[in-house]
Amino acid sequence: MIIPSQALLTDFLLPKADRTGNYFGHIMGTGFIQDYRDFLARLNQLSTDTTQQILLFKTALNKPNDIDVLIQEIKTLPIGNFTSSHLEFTRFDDFNTAIIQALDMIIPHAIHTEHFPNDELQNLFIAKLFYWIHTYLEPIDFSKSEVPKAIFYGPIKRQECYFILLLALVGFDTFYLNPTHDVTFGLIDSLGLSQTLILGEPAPFEDFDDLAHAGSVIDHITTSARHATDQLEAFMYTDSGLFKPWQFAKGTTKPLLLDAVLEDLETYWDEPSKLRPGFKTSGQVVYPPVFFTKIAGVHLDLEAYFTFVQKLCNSKHYVLYTQTHFASLNKVSSRDIYSLIYCLNPDKTINREALKAHVLYKHLLTFRSEVQTFILDKLDALLAPNTCEIFNFKITDKERSNLIALTLTLENQLLNLIDSYDFPQDIPKLILYINNRATFTTEVSMLLALLHTIGFDIILLCPNAANNIELLLSDQYIKTLRLPELAYDLQLRKPQPVKSKSFFNKFFR
Repeated sequence: MIIPSQALLTDFLLPKADRTGNYFGHIMGTGFIQDYRDFLARLNQLSTDTTQQILLFKTALNKPNDIDVLIQEIKTLPIGNFTSSHLEFTRFDDFNTAIIQALDMIIPHAIHTEHFPNDELQNLFIAKLFYWIHTYLEPIDFSKSEVPKAIFYGPIKRQECYFILLLALVGFDTFYLNPTHDVTFGLIDSLGLSQTLILGEPAPFEDFDDLAHAGSVIDHITTSARHATDQLEAFMYTDSGLFKPWQFAKGTTKPLLLDAVLEDLETYWDEPSKLRPGFKTSGQVVYPPVFFTKIAGVHLDLEAYFTFVQKLCNSKHYVLYTQTHFASLNKVSSRDIYSLIYCLNPDKTINREALKAHVLYKHLLTFRSEVQTFILDKLDALLAPNTCEIFNFKITDKERSNLIALTLTLENQLLNLIDSYDFPQDIPKLILYINNRATFTTEVSMLLALLHTIGFDIILLCPNAANNIELLLSDQYIKTLRLPELAYDLQLRKPQPVKSKSFFNKFFR
């Protein structure tokens, strides 16, 4: 029986006695790459352990050489009712029954899904399933105390997906891993048998052996107190609306843009992500509702306007700039910037090993590895050739290298906001006050887009309502709120620090 898990990547190691069924996981992305490498290294080690029964598929399944005789036999069988045919795939009666029952479920599902144009192709598909069962399952001893396991990695063909479903139904711990977020398996598993685990944004496909050899296997013993704590936390922080600090430290964000009026901004500005409308999580992905808002003009009463600005600046995690070029490449040599082009793969993703060896990366090395991975993932997602619709200009390798250079040389004030961002909690904020007709450079506009995809609240205060950011970024990503009055060259009043209330002030106002 397939059972759910709160910790798929570790629960599959539990013996039969400590659970009520088998696990079935569809694992997408890689998340923190070193953890992923270590996981593959663990799987690779288990596959060589003679006490374990693990089927590890790193390439396509074997193709049958001559199955004409098998196809002739299949023509005599009642499709969808193999239980009446007394088929024998294995010497273990219970295991054999489970295989036949799975076939009676999987084959009609495949016929309905694939719409085979003729009986010949349908019988060929069934013959492949029979051949794979004979090749891979006949040696399995299902009477052992360990649950057999099947691991599939990388690109997969549609017919192979049905074999994966079959293995899960007969009692294998079954995992399909694909860093690229290929949708093929999800389309085949329309029955929803698998548990999807999204580790992060899509990643380029890499060879299993290369990743496993770069990982390490560390054996550890979990104390009873640690185990009890983990069980308590799993109970408290699963589908409860409660989140422990840094629960998603190795996760990622997919911001939801808030289309709100000014009153909404005032209401939700200081609210943590988890209390804003639309907030949700899925696996290790957090969907924070964020503002990317331009406020054009001022209130009729300037005092009300500056009171509003003061409220924006009362936040705990914010940075305020009064110029469009708050970040620049002036101090970075053109030679260093140009050399970043050689840190791009042919598909325009970042070659992370090459980038980490680059002279400009040394500052980012001082931040947590999870933060480094998070930033690089976001750069890859933003700069992918098919996801640049946020920009009103063409993205070339020059723009890519400029943004990478700008990100690597950001001042600590901004990097610290990213570093301290606990996704369900307080949202980092960037406030820009632009009282002239200055425009943004392409690299700064790209930086704003990057901060938005990370999950920042971004507010552009433009008293004169001049065009600036909309010249470079699509207005689909920026919500503009217009106030009744225009003000030119209006100097910003310096925000006052927030005064903490004394014990008595809380009661006597």
